[in-house]
Amino acid sequence: MTMEEIENITIITPEQKQLDVTNTSDFLDTLNGYLKGQKNVVLDLKNILFMDSSGLNSIISTQRLMNQENRNLVLCNASSAVSLLFKMVKLFKIVNITPDRDSAIKSFGN
Repeated sequence: MTMEEIENITIITPEQKQLDVTNTSDFLDTLNGYLKGQKNVVLDLKNILFMDSSGLNSIISTQRLMNQENRNLVLCNASSAVSLLFKMVKLFKIVNITPDRDSAIKSFGN
């Protein structure tokens, strides 16, 4: 995972190609370490080509954590397969999903 700061926004980019039952636990442990103290976070999914229900659950649990702590999470750059999964489960109702990084950054109103 990589992390960078742009205009007081933290952009986290997972490096794995898939987010599934084999790596979700490690993903969440690493992500939670990166999230500490971050108010506005973009999770750039550009590298993730496949996600199963456990990966989806990790996104939902991350959103819940951010909500509980009055912090903001935006997803961007989901592949077509991952986007389809998000649409099927209507993830857009609970998580802000944008098509690209620029849109994600602009969504914070900076």
